[in-house]
Amino acid sequence: MVVCQQIAQQTGILVDPVYTLAAWETAMLLSSEEDEEGAEVVMLHTGGTLGMFGLAQRGK
Repeated sequence: MVVCQQIAQQTGILVDPVYTLAAWETAMLLSSEEDEEGAEVVMLHTGGTLGMFGLAQRGK
């Protein structure tokens, strides 16, 4: 959970600890590996767990 908070503080992007965090870490790993070759990595964030179940819309 601490990692999720750090990502949110640094980027303003909310990630859930199950699905989106795994995708985020993989994207960061791939982007650091591909950096030397000039390739770009894109991670499409569609809301994670909160978006899947409509929980983001329930809050104030």
